[in-house]
Amino acid sequence: MNSLAATDSLLFGCAAYLAWMRHSTIGIRLAYGVIAVAALLGALMFSGLYPLEAWHRLFSIFAGSAALPLLAMAVIWPRSAVATDRQLALIFLGAAAMLGLAIAGLGHLRIYDRALGTISLVAMLAWTVKQGQWQRSAGLVLMLVGSMLYVAKVELSAWLLPGDYLHLSMAVGILLLSAWQRPHPYSSLPHQSLDAHERI
Repeated sequence: MNSLAATDSLLFGCAAYLAWMRHSTIGIRLAYGVIAVAALLGALMFSGLYPLEAWHRLFSIFAGSAALPLLAMAVIWPRSAVATDRQLALIFLGAAAMLGLAIAGLGHLRIYDRALGTISLVAMLAWTVKQGQWQRSAGLVLMLVGSMLYVAKVELSAWLLPGDYLHLSMAVGILLLSAWQRPHPYSSLPHQSLDAHERI
């Protein structure tokens, strides 16, 4: 197993674990679910177990153009409809994914999903800094640094490739981002029941 397969496997494990956590809102869980699928496909491709380059590229586009924007909305506005309502979260995720497919996939403009992913991370970083959530901020800074190293194709070690820095920074970053979370009071409630819940 090469380094990319190992680090993508690590990212898959972290993202899948966070997607499984029921105390998070559905928007957060769906976002991590897409990231987990992209990482799993990458691990299979880089390990040589199954050549899924096209599918890995597709879900990487979905991660940047749909999953990270959904994660940003759910983190910044945790009580919004997109964060708490399964149907609306799926609609947002699907629409954003299709737009990413059209622009970054069919249009071959990969700058679209990378820019949108970066904007989402910066927005979350600004919000967590404003809220004084320094652990979450550290995770987001780590993800941004890893993304920049990947885009710049920087190789700081003979053992790690640029993609490894992206995988490792994302794996540790999402854990730091979510470790701060406490059980969310609306994570298991449909959005339409929020007003009634708040009146109790």
